[in-house]
Amino acid sequence: MWVREGSLVVTYPAEDVGRGLGDVPEAGRPLEATLWGEPPLGRAVARLADGTHVRWRAGEWSVDGGRPLRTAVVSPV
Repeated sequence: MWVREGSLVVTYPAEDVGRGLGDVPEAGRPLEATLWGEPPLGRAVARLADGTHVRWRAGEWSVDGGRPLRTAVVSPV
């Protein structure tokens, strides 16, 4: 997959997908956010289909509704 530098990609953790996602309400599912390099403006946001926002700004992560969130910052190659 090609990802533009500074992009924020949000997925579900692999172990949760393997167990199945149908038994947990959307608002209770953990998320995994990966920031691919430093965003040009020092911030990045992803809006999910259910309206949840995952944000990164100056090194700080936030997510609406207090959902569990695992994060990573990946340096571009």
